Amino acid sequence: MKNVVFVAALGFLLPCIHAQTPVSYDSIRVCCLNPCNGAILPLNTLEINGSGNGIPNVNWFVQSDDNGCVLIPGNVIPGISNGTITPVLKDTTPLRGLDLYDLALISRHILGLEPLADPFKRIAADANLNGSVTSFDLSEIRKRLLGIYSEWINANEFRFVDTSYVFPNFTNPYPAPPSTGNSTVKNIGFWAVKTGDVNCSESTDSAEIWHNLPFRTLEMRDEYVKNGDLIKVALYPGKSAEWYGLFFNLGIDPEKLKLLDLETGYLSNWNTDGFGVFADHITGLWFAPSPQWIQSSPIVYFKFRILQSGWLHDAIRLREETPYMRSYGYSANAAKMKLKLEFIKPQKSASAASNWSNIRAYPNPSSDAVVLTFDQKETDNACLMLFDAFGRLVWQSEKDLTDAYQELVIPAEAFSENGVYSWRLQSGKWVETGKLWHTKP
Repeated sequence: MKNVVFVAALGFLLPCIHAQTPVSYDSIRVCCLNPCNGAILPLNTLEINGSGNGIPNVNWFVQSDDNGCVLIPGNVIPGISNGTITPVLKDTTPLRGLDLYDLALISRHILGLEPLADPFKRIAADANLNGSVTSFDLSEIRKRLLGIYSEWINANEFRFVDTSYVFPNFTNPYPAPPSTGNSTVKNIGFWAVKTGDVNCSESTDSAEIWHNLPFRTLEMRDEYVKNGDLIKVALYPGKSAEWYGLFFNLGIDPEKLKLLDLETGYLSNWNTDGFGVFADHITGLWFAPSPQWIQSSPIVYFKFRILQSGWLHDAIRLREETPYMRSYGYSANAAKMKLKLEFIKPQKSASAASNWSNIRAYPNPSSDAVVLTFDQKETDNACLMLFDAFGRLVWQSEKDLTDAYQELVIPAEAFSENGVYSWRLQSGKWVETGKLWHTKP
């Protein structure tokens, strides 16, 4: 009796996983299952490759039934003398289930902090199909999330494992397991493992869930800019908090702004590899293997050339129209949150003739250092002073202000007690003042 060989190939990672069934005139039902919850994933097509009287060495495609499985007609089977059957899943939303928390979990695995618990997670994490989980996989997934890759370079959206296969070592799918023996089953099942999705969020990600997520804010100072100006703008969290990571998709109107450069702020483990720069938007992704305390301080700076006069809030926004490319973050307890962008109105100076504009002190209230940012017309030496609630000078610093955009930092050590403080910025005849509220963590 001739055999038809059913193969679920994982590229060259797991090339031998398959199931065999003897030739029969009965239909054979092939299903793909989600390894996270056992739900059936609808097959787009089924590729049947083989040789024999019934099928030459070509692919044959059939549509899935209402349940998402495929029934192979009995009159097709006996014509195959030696063939393979491979499921095909083409997700119309390929980024569904992929996000920065997958990167955080993979990095924890690489560092030995929390090994991935089962072989399916490790198969999903191996994005470059080299048979192991390394920092190169982090790079591949990060590029996909940033939009630099529109598809996987070495992998497919899904990889498949025969449901009848038992891993000898449940925590590790490597090396490639041997093929299974003969089987008389007429129902063939495959686990469909989505590349990159190690936290199984593909099965729970939806527009409704996104709509109900809580949110945190990113902030940017607003200002009126003129055609031909060169400006440097900072992006920062609205409040200090612990984060696992954040992703933003910043829309830029190419008729109003041209990005000249970007640089990271105080997050030391974030570099330009964490950004995607495109004609009308900029994507940025930062993550950590463990929650990190992020201050309400600049995390990235953008340098723009102004192409059309107007307010910044009319030229910059967070893009919402692309599903699964919206801006979000993960809190310390691994809860996903939407990000919203708020523009901070420029603070009017005490004097219309002041040398400084767009003055902002943040965070305020603060439990850490405070950053004072402003634009200036004339460069000069300036003194920044801090006074306690009784008017006593508790800290001061002098600096030559040579750039049009300035950031001055009042260190956390300057605030010895909880309460209200006053700051004073003075340069020659120019003076600006403000209030701060400080609380010890």
